[in-house]
Amino acid sequence: MLKYVIQPRDTIFSVAKKFGLKYEQILFSNPPINRHPVYAGQIINIPGFTYTVRPDDTLNKISEKFSIPLSILLSLNPRIACEGNITVGQNIFITNSPPAGNMSEQISSIEKNSESIMSDIDSENWSDAELKASQIKSDFTQLTPFFREQGVPEDLITTISNAITNLMDEISSKNVHLSKVQAFIIEEYYPDILDILRRNNQIT
Repeated sequence: MLKYVIQPRDTIFSVAKKFGLKYEQILFSNPPINRHPVYAGQIINIPGFTYTVRPDDTLNKISEKFSIPLSILLSLNPRIACEGNITVGQNIFITNSPPAGNMSEQISSIEKNSESIMSDIDSENWSDAELKASQIKSDFTQLTPFFREQGVPEDLITTISNAITNLMDEISSKNVHLSKVQAFIIEEYYPDILDILRRNNQIT
């Protein structure tokens, strides 16, 4: 979620338009404004998610991938608008939900990175390990609502989510043993999610 301060003359409709969202999406993310009008100075939630920039990404590619106008993408990320470029591993805020066509790529990305990150940890290649862990977190966070819709048990989601957070902490601390422990948990339990998705004919 992104926090937005209501400006004079703002309405729910104008805020939704500003961020490329639907009126209903703003209401859903802000239950109190279902009953009361917005007012200047009020802080509301803008629904969205954090996306981690990949090696082949450009601003135009990201804009097209998530069907969000470039002008809105830049307004959501003032630092990018100021610097004029993006870097691999950088986190940027995106409104709307990840497109369905992108899900299979993200599902596969988690599996691939969770399998290969162990060798990076063993060789103490911390920069690559940190990048992969960050991508795993970004993909898993974006896919979590989809996993819930598919009936993935909440305790399984929590176990993997906690392991990802712990993995990032241990990689930052350059702790080989504890990093491997957390990476093993992800590699061990993520296939259970894949099995559920296969049973639901979501992946092959």
